[in-house]
Amino acid sequence: QSDGCGGVCGGDCPDSDLDGIYDMLDNCPDIPNPDQEDADDDDVGDLCDIAVSLAPVDGSFPIGELVTLVGTATDPGYPETDLTLSWESDLDGPLGAGTGPDPDGNLSLTTDALSEGLHTITLTATNPDDVTGVATVEVGVWDTSGFAEDFSEDIQGSAWKLYGDAWWSAEGWIETTQNAPDSKGAACETIHVLPPGNGVLSFSFAIGPDMGGADGMAFSVWAVADMAALDAVQALTSGGGQMGYGINSPSFDWDGGSALHIEVDTWTNTWGPGVQDQTSQDHIAVHLDANPGVAKLLAEVPGIADMDWHDLVATIDGANVSISLDGQQVIDGLIPGWSFQGGYVCISGGTGTIFNYHRFDNIEAQIDWAQPPEPGSSE
Repeated sequence: QSDGCGGVCGGDCPDSDLDGIYDMLDNCPDIPNPDQEDADDDDVGDLCDIAVSLAPVDGSFPIGELVTLVGTATDPGYPETDLTLSWESDLDGPLGAGTGPDPDGNLSLTTDALSEGLHTITLTATNPDDVTGVATVEVGVWDTSGFAEDFSEDIQGSAWKLYGDAWWSAEGWIETTQNAPDSKGAACETIHVLPPGNGVLSFSFAIGPDMGGADGMAFSVWAVADMAALDAVQALTSGGGQMGYGINSPSFDWDGGSALHIEVDTWTNTWGPGVQDQTSQDHIAVHLDANPGVAKLLAEVPGIADMDWHDLVATIDGANVSISLDGQQVIDGLIPGWSFQGGYVCISGGTGTIFNYHRFDNIEAQIDWAQPPEPGSSE
């Protein structure tokens, strides 16, 4: 008889699974698979592969906190308890065998030893024939005290994600816009999800050259559920006078979470009755919840679009926000009913008809979540 490859198998051509493929050629001889599909190209048919899955992980974890990963592994040819497991992080290396799988294929790994960073965790399940199945999951781990970033190295592949026209300069900063009309961009730190609490937020900025104003830039902390929600926020934000953080102009009725914005504004905008910049001067202001139309706190800083680097430090103490610019206090006031809710740090900028550079450097965020303020809400 033909062996299916132009040869002859001497009259003995077993086809154990009766799928029309002789055992000597069948990549899954015990389970019918006439299509011989082998998605991972391991010479074992998909129906005979070990099926491995891992449940996604919501959010990130502080360093030292127990992280439990769960999943399943099943093998059509062996009892699940015969499988050998190995876990590995792309940042930390081997993590051990974990527990399981039990007779139903359930398995888990619990560890408090993950280092800071965004880990890709790989689980490999191996049967006695050395056939393997693989699954991966991403886990973020962060230092609860905050983070610092000086942008001295290329941020591609790092904790930072760029949106729109934002780009990293090899001179060591982030440009959030092009020096061109109608430009908008943002960069967000994706690992350190700041907790609620009191603390200090600071950054350096340079804006200009002075062309009579060109909208501005903002340091934002978005309290949203996860990176998918943050991506959705960035898709909704607008440029121009909304500086890469405003949503739903002119009503600004965003209901996707809460947010704090510290803006450097160099253009006077009016969106509608009662919704406008409160001064015609360059200014620093505190805004909430994707609404650049109504400032909660504001200080005039004429001539700030001079292309010099300036240092801004914001201190949060309950409902009080104090801001210093180049060592001089310019804002110190209460926002009634508000408290800092934490979230993802983003920097953004926008231009309209007039355009400028909008540069950020030396981002720092230090929040004491051991003593958070009394629960409050953004207003």
